[in-house]
This record gives sequence, structure tokens and C-alpha cells, in this order.
Amino acid sequence: MNKEFATQRMKQEQPAVEAAPLSQMEQAAQELFEQQFPAESIATTLEDQRKPYFGKRKESVRLGAIIEIGSSQRTAEDEPDRIGQDAIFADEKTGLVGVADGAGGYKDGAVASRYVTTHAPAMYEKVRAENLPVTPERIKQFAEEQVRESLLGNEDPDIEQKTEKMIQELKAVPKEVLDELLTFRSMYEALHAQAAKDTEFSGTTTLAAGKIVEANGERYIVVLSVGDSPIKKIRTNGTMATLVKEQTLIESLNINDPNIDHNIPMYRGRLSSVFNKEEINLPFITARKLAPGEIIAFMSDGVTDNTELTEKLPGILAELPAGANRAQRITKFLHEKRKGGAPFDNDDATALFLTNAPALTHAAKLAIRQSLIDQPDQIAA
Repeated sequence: MNKEFATQRMKQEQPAVEAAPLSQMEQAAQELFEQQFPAESIATTLEDQRKPYFGKRKESVRLGAIIEIGSSQRTAEDEPDRIGQDAIFADEKTGLVGVADGAGGYKDGAVASRYVTTHAPAMYEKVRAENLPVTPERIKQFAEEQVRESLLGNEDPDIEQKTEKMIQELKAVPKEVLDELLTFRSMYEALHAQAAKDTEFSGTTTLAAGKIVEANGERYIVVLSVGDSPIKKIRTNGTMATLVKEQTLIESLNINDPNIDHNIPMYRGRLSSVFNKEEINLPFITARKLAPGEIIAFMSDGVTDNTELTEKLPGILAELPAGANRAQRITKFLHEKRKGGAPFDNDDATALFLTNAPALTHAAKLAIRQSLIDQPDQIAA
């Protein structure tokens, strides 16, 4: 049914709708949208963390995106008593998605990662319900924190100028994006406060999370990262960009020595920021424009520590058939490599690919239009 015919039929058969206020129409459409496309939440369970690998793929009309998840946990045949320490979540109600990598060198990494992925959407909703205003004070605090985090503990005589520059940049972004950036900051603080007093939480984890935001007819990805779980954007031309700086300090003084294998634990980077009860280590939070078809990849470092795979990632994804769960293919590949004795890394590997697919949103609008025509009683007079 084309747009002109649908509009004409609505006018002929439902004159009361034509006279209804726009807000009433929007409310009716939203109610129908919720009925047809109910929110779903994907979150790692303890049972999942005991599996060698698992995955799921969903074309989310609600988000206008394709969600693909895959995880290869070093469990089962490897170490029967071990629980995988990676966790993953995708919550369509809030739009939040992300990956958490429980820190293997700390106690209860598996508990910590599953905790943050389970509770992050609820903390987001809590902050949203408070309806905090976007004030100059909140913008300044956000800018100061982000500049400090970018320095990784180092001093910089130009910190005030850099902070002022960021404040001006924040004021220039669309208000919907700025509001989301500040909401992410408040959500993270609320999540930490909840974990600090919750006896169910223990351990240490990273967190890489994000959400697609629409503003002025364009789409943006807002991301948050604490720790060294990378977030990358894979462009449609096959190039890849890092969205946030990993919060890692290198322990080795011989970082440029080609004779040193930096995969040896004593030479690997240590996390400068992690999520735990002891103190609130602030995350990096940023936003970037999204073009149709671009992929945002949230990953644990068990994926990206395999340098050869990381460099070839865009090409590998492009070669996979349409409809394939690319995140699961990648992590299963790493699982099979590890089982075959590959020397590169023996860590859990988790990936979530969020593909910007606004055409799905268009399909939802068409479905809502059809429902408004076929079910006129759904619209209040």
C-alpha cells in the first residue's frame, strides 16, 4: 500500500482522526509500536558463562539497528570448573548495548561483569526518570573529567585550555546528543553507587557500552568505556577507527624494544581504570556521527589482542554472507584456534556488533501506518 493511497483512505474512512491533535496521533502510534515490537533484553547469564561459546542475532526495528553478539569463553573442555568472565547485554527498551570483561587478575571478575551488564539499563532508566536539566555546571564538570581521564594521570600545563575547548565543543553538539552524554555520566555514577552498597556485587570489570541517538535527522553513537575493552567503528569502505582511548598504562620500560614479547604478562599493560567498589574510576564518554551501514564493535580484549584478526576484521565481516551472525563467527573462530593450540591468546573473547540500519526504522513506520488504517478503534477520538 503506497503512502498516497494510505493517506487518502485515512481521510475518507476516519475523519475523526484527521481532526485529532498531533500529540494524540503520536501517542496512538507509540502504543501500537509497543504492541508490535515489544522490547527485549539480551543479557549474559551464569549458564552462558559456562558455555564454550554462544551467540544471538536480532534485527531490531525498535532501534533501527542489527544486533549481533558472540562470546567464546575459556570454559568447558578447557577448564571444567571455570566460569567465563566476559558478559554482554543489549536492552531494546533503553537502547543500551555493551560488553564487560571481568578482570582475570582479580577475584570474582565473572560476578562483576555480569552485575554491570544486568544493572546498567535499570540505572539508565533511573537517571532518565530524574529528568536532570542540562546546565553549565554539569557541562563543565563533564569536560573537566574527560580531559583528566585523557591524560591517564599525567600532568598537562594546558589542561585549562583543553577543558575550555571541550566545553565549547559540547555546546555545539545537538541538544539530544549532549543530554545523552551527560546521562551516560550520571548513569555510570548511579551504577557505581548501587554496586558499592550491594552485597551481590564483588570483583572488578571493564565496561564498554553505547546507544544510538537521533538528532536533527542524523544518527549518532554515544559510547562509554572504562578499562581496556575497545570500541571501534567499522566504516562501509572497510576502514576502521577507534572511538575511545583504552585506559591502560604500559608497565614495561622497554615498550619500543622489538625483541620483547608484550603478550608476556609482566610486559602487558595494566588497567588504569576499572569498575569496582573501592573507588569510582571515571569512564571515557564520547559521541560520533553514524552513517547507514556503519558498525560499532564493542569487544573484550580477548578479540583485539589477536592483532592479525583485528587488522583483517573489516574484510572478514564483508566476506560473510548476509544474515550471518558475524560476532559469533569471529568469537567461534577464536575458540577453534585456541582449541587447536594457537599461541596468540588464551583469554575469553566477546563481541557485540551494532549495525546502523535506519531502513528498519522506516519499516516500523510503515507497519504503524498500516495498523492505524486497519485498527481505527485504537485511536482515541
